[in-house]
Amino acid sequence: ARLMAPPLPADTVIELLAACGALRELHSRDEVLFDLSTACEAMHADLPVHQLSEMLVHLAAAEAYVAPELLDKFATTLAGADTLTNRQAVDGVWALLTLDWQVDTLAPPLHQALCSDAGALGAVGAARLLWSLARLQQYDRCQAAYKPALASIVSDWRSLGALQVADVLFVDDEMRSRAGYAMPDEVMVALCDASAAVFHQLQTVAAAHTLKRLASRGRALSDPLLMCLLRHMATAPPEDLRPSVLATFLAAIAVGSGGVAWHATEASGGTTYRHELSEALSAKLAFKVEAAQVEDIQQALAAVAEIGRRPPPAAMQAISSWTARNATSITPAGAAQVVIFFLHFGPGGAAPAADPTPALCARIATALPPPADAARLLRTLSASP
Repeated sequence: ARLMAPPLPADTVIELLAACGALRELHSRDEVLFDLSTACEAMHADLPVHQLSEMLVHLAAAEAYVAPELLDKFATTLAGADTLTNRQAVDGVWALLTLDWQVDTLAPPLHQALCSDAGALGAVGAARLLWSLARLQQYDRCQAAYKPALASIVSDWRSLGALQVADVLFVDDEMRSRAGYAMPDEVMVALCDASAAVFHQLQTVAAAHTLKRLASRGRALSDPLLMCLLRHMATAPPEDLRPSVLATFLAAIAVGSGGVAWHATEASGGTTYRHELSEALSAKLAFKVEAAQVEDIQQALAAVAEIGRRPPPAAMQAISSWTARNATSITPAGAAQVVIFFLHFGPGGAAPAADPTPALCARIATALPPPADAARLLRTLSASP
């Protein structure tokens, strides 16, 4: 990329941008992206529109920094192309907005493309259209395009990448808060399947964020997605598995843990992917418990209690010891969640001093927990010997 005399051809620049998007740990990646964006500036006005649109998409996927004035130049060139298709315009607008383009009014060709038939753009184009409209706060148009776009996404979910899944979840957040829409179950199934297909491409923090967003809809994560997480846990660098990340994973897999199939497996003495993940994640968390924030432990223990799988003995002992020493740092509401964990599983270790339950109950007594936590605590107490 630095040997640009003579200049690199457009196809090579686009291939290098694609490589930078895929290789996040590439040495001197930021410098390479800067040089490539400079090359894009020099050649963009002479590119065929399909290459210009593709170049913008790869710049966005690589999270390159592009100066605001250069984004304006790209937008002007894109809007002025004679053979601009709706899909190329949608891809270009999505890319420019992803690169933090600030715009008040779109040029007519770009605006017209955003008003095109969402069902004719393919799954990726539909996801980008919805996200662009939401990002531009054109909620009426987003609402009109919502159902045909989601139908396209469901029918062709295999073409979606991690960025498109994130885009659709962003749109769902916006539509829930502004229009009261709830994404249909079949769309969530498609997003889970798409996430499983590209999970191996995600870094650990991105994987945690994706699972958190998917689980926030209240639907249990699919078994293929949980299997992907098991594989990821086996290969992720230890430094990536920070306590906050482990807690996020646990909270995500705990959602929907009360299903019929879940209880049937547990009653027969079997294990589920959630059980295996809960044991593995809680063991890793116990190993790093001294470096954890109180909020991470609260979230993690509440999730493990919901899943109902006791951590391994060494992990229980480390968790019990940490909680007994730090009970006064836990909020009363947090204590109401954490004590359920110990009521379910008992303390770890043989010494009475390792039992944090009395200290947690003392914290709960200082302030009433939220009604939902109080009700759950009372249910647990009524079932606890």
